[in-house]
Amino acid sequence: LYASGDVKVTVNGGTYTGNNASNLGGVNHCRTSGGVTVNGGTYTGNTALSGGAFCADTNSSLTINNAVISENESTFVNPDSSGTYNSQMGGGAVSITGGSLTVSGTTFSKNKSVYYGGTIHAMGSAVTIKDNTTVSESTGKTGSALYLRDSSVTTIENSSILNNKDA
Repeated sequence: LYASGDVKVTVNGGTYTGNNASNLGGVNHCRTSGGVTVNGGTYTGNTALSGGAFCADTNSSLTINNAVISENESTFVNPDSSGTYNSQMGGGAVSITGGSLTVSGTTFSKNKSVYYGGTIHAMGSAVTIKDNTTVSESTGKTGSALYLRDSSVTTIENSSILNNKDA
């Protein structure tokens, strides 16, 4: 699913398994001012260069409620073939750049990023993780669970981050 422009997207439930994007967001890539809201569902074994399951950029908002997101992977390798380091890509489950991410009551497990943010990669974004969200058993070379860079506001409340490890 690719959403762009003044579009509002709501995804209610479902199973999303084995999707592969050669670039951004294995299941969903959004560049929309209207935002994307995910209510429930299972997202397993999806792969992308950045944001194994979800990628949001260009001032998009992404809200994830009560979902199960596991075993997704960001395959971005750093440095790239030219030897250049790029910290704008990663996030085994979610990558967000220049927007807002709110996660509530969601279980993230066993997500993987070859480089940045085993579960969540955020740059220049407002990030809120709350209401019994769990991030566990993720791996990433830099930021085994979360990679937060230039994020304007990061709030983590009533949630658990446990058993994550560097790749």
